[in-house]
Amino acid sequence: MHKLIYSWPYRYVCTILRFNEEGSLKWYWRTPNNEVTIEFSDGPEQFETGTVCAHLFNIANDETLVIWTDEFLCINYGSFNPYSTIWTGKLDIETIGSEFYDVTNLETYFGDFEHQGWAIIDSYKDEDGNIFLLLNSYYHHESALMKLDYYGEGQWIRRYRCFPEDTEDNYTMLECITPTSDNGFVLAGEFQSDPSELFPQHIQSAVLFKVDSCGCLEEDCDNSSVENFIYHIKPEIFPNPSSDIIKVNISKELKDKNIDYKIYNLQAQIVKS
Repeated sequence: MHKLIYSWPYRYVCTILRFNEEGSLKWYWRTPNNEVTIEFSDGPEQFETGTVCAHLFNIANDETLVIWTDEFLCINYGSFNPYSTIWTGKLDIETIGSEFYDVTNLETYFGDFEHQGWAIIDSYKDEDGNIFLLLNSYYHHESALMKLDYYGEGQWIRRYRCFPEDTEDNYTMLECITPTSDNGFVLAGEFQSDPSELFPQHIQSAVLFKVDSCGCLEEDCDNSSVENFIYHIKPEIFPNPSSDIIKVNISKELKDKNIDYKIYNLQAQIVKS
């Protein structure tokens, strides 16, 4: 159980509560805070980071893996942490007074990709014990899918952004991960853009990403930090709702380019590609 208070107190720490069968508090744990040094024009200054959004998973050897983020600084106006990252640690939740151990910064696996204010929005654990985290970035307005294995070790991260050619302020915010029968996922959320050359009237629209078991839109994707961009091609699809025959018109500018298309049914299964 976790709670984030949005009144921006001077110091806040993600707290995990353990209750007994009668609902009485048995014990609690606080995720570790860290310090970061930020350079200003008048010199460096140290700040304590605030931890939020702990997620607990049972992993190998009956251990409990805790995952949390530190996208804020512990100052009275709740500033973002420019060095924010994602942390994991293990915890013996059966023992009163136990402490976190094997605390790991996921930069160990992925480098400094994470300094974007990532927040964990949703998660999924498959039958093999692999953990998938759906992330949103408050800095760059994009989303990502991260995979950890049964031991809590980082495997890959995939980043997603709609219409990167849009020059105005926009964001891709995925909020839900759903597994599909082909071992892939459907990622659901929204795209929004201010009025721009690409979207003169402003746009706010639901989006669905169908990705494979590696989090990729295209096959044979094996880069540990690949970016998945959705470009604006404005296909015309009709009739809508569809029947047995679907017609797709693509603009003339794309007539000499290779276009990969896939058609899915309501169960997110491919019926044509």
